[in-house]
Amino acid sequence: MLKSLSQNEYTSRRQFIEEQIPKAEAELNAAQDNLRKFKEENNVFLLDEEAKAILQFLILYDQQINTYQVQFEQSKLRVQAINDILKDIDQEIISSETISINPVVSNLRNQIVNIQVQLAGIEGTKSANDPEVLKLKEQLFQAQEMLKKEIDTIVTSQLKSINPQYSSLYSQLIEEQANLQVIQGTIQALTSIRDGYQQELVKLPALEQKLMDYEREVKVKENLYVLLLEKLEEAKIAEAGVIGTADIIDLAFVSPTPVKPNKTLTVAISGVLGVFLGILVVFLIEYMDKKLKDENELKSIIKGVPVLGRIPHFEINQESGELPVLKDPVSPISEAYKMLATNISFSNTKEPNTICFTSAGPSEGKTITAANVAIFYAQNGKKTLLMDGDLRKPRVDKIMKIKNKNLGLVNYLMKKVSLEKVLAKPVASLPNFDVLPAGVLPPNPTSLLTSNEFLELLQTLKEHYEKIIIDLPPIMVAPDAQIVSRYSDGLILVTRYNGTLKPMLKVAYENIVSSEVKLLGTVIVDIDEKTSNYYYYYYYYSDDGKKVKKRKRIDTTLKN
Repeated sequence: MLKSLSQNEYTSRRQFIEEQIPKAEAELNAAQDNLRKFKEENNVFLLDEEAKAILQFLILYDQQINTYQVQFEQSKLRVQAINDILKDIDQEIISSETISINPVVSNLRNQIVNIQVQLAGIEGTKSANDPEVLKLKEQLFQAQEMLKKEIDTIVTSQLKSINPQYSSLYSQLIEEQANLQVIQGTIQALTSIRDGYQQELVKLPALEQKLMDYEREVKVKENLYVLLLEKLEEAKIAEAGVIGTADIIDLAFVSPTPVKPNKTLTVAISGVLGVFLGILVVFLIEYMDKKLKDENELKSIIKGVPVLGRIPHFEINQESGELPVLKDPVSPISEAYKMLATNISFSNTKEPNTICFTSAGPSEGKTITAANVAIFYAQNGKKTLLMDGDLRKPRVDKIMKIKNKNLGLVNYLMKKVSLEKVLAKPVASLPNFDVLPAGVLPPNPTSLLTSNEFLELLQTLKEHYEKIIIDLPPIMVAPDAQIVSRYSDGLILVTRYNGTLKPMLKVAYENIVSSEVKLLGTVIVDIDEKTSNYYYYYYYYSDDGKKVKKRKRIDTTLKN
């Protein structure tokens, strides 16, 4: 009978989950489609920090509610399985609904809900050993015990049989009925807490409310789908592992002689395991290292987009600083930047003139790359402007050694300072090269970059300059790069060898694709010639005029 109970319970659980998985998958796909369409139609991609915080709490409580809902359904199936067996022996069945509407049970369940809500309100601010927390936990335990005793009284009042095996079934039924009521109370408590955060949504702008609703729906549906898949595997294993009855055919006997170990076999197995474990350790180290290691990994993430430049590891010293194209124009580093600039010019059918530079995350070399490319264009006779569009952490003024750091783009947009005053000419040998630094840091950079004043400024600059190079914040930090790039001829995505995180790069690329920004190509910087497949050479002439080819080690670090 117990085997029949187990088989019935696990089979019912598996069938229920198998029915729910296609529905959950369809709902997840629909939620993802709704989110994508909303982003494309409204040009809204990221939430502000307040909205993110509310969304995290809503998703957290939605996930917990989903988990308890699945547990609730599984517990109902177990109750049904027990009831089916009890019906066969003509026992009177007490339904879960009958227990649920009992006044004492209802009152105890409400007490559990109130205590859990109080606990949730103070656990984030007080330690687990705080007297108030301990008191509430003790009250919760007592309420759950009283609930179990009351359900015990209700169920056992209908017990007719004195068969011990049937009594065991009733004990299991009592345990499951009590579990059902506790889970139901927990769901009510979590729903009450979640509804409190739901009320905070009315304070947010309408578009952010909609975006949060869509993102929340996707996260909740995704969690429910994964949870159902996990529960399905658990149910299959439990169903297959039900142990049947067994009979003893032959008694075991003790061998008169001990079993000796096969040393040859042991040594062979140890050798194979040693090799296998060594390979496994190497594989795990490589698998857990999420940093970008070579160009093939870059191409596998950003498919169909050319790699326009490969910049080797170089030293930032007092002589050349961060501008080797200006200070050391014939060095291998300068040649790498020149090759990048040339490839950008030929990356499109029409030569791009307004070019934006960004990266997935911070400290990946985007600002240095943008500055060196801009100087190369100026050296080739192009009237060039280098604009610092990173209004959160600007570095162009430091690289170009501009003394007045409090005068720039923000001053022009907010304080109406004339364009002539905010433009700087940091390189005397390049009169056709101007720099527009960021200036003072604004309270809301994104609103400035989406303003009409910025668009009008960009149009004016396009009429006066042949090349405009714009340094923008990392994509995973702010939406500025996606916004400004839409007004340019294209975007260059800078990555750093052994620095860019592959998961972050993948998300950044997805953001670029979803915002429909034209990605001209990628750049990989800080390449180490000892561990990569790229080698950099330079030529020099000896005293007798003989040309010699020599590989040079370039040992330094790129910053931003």
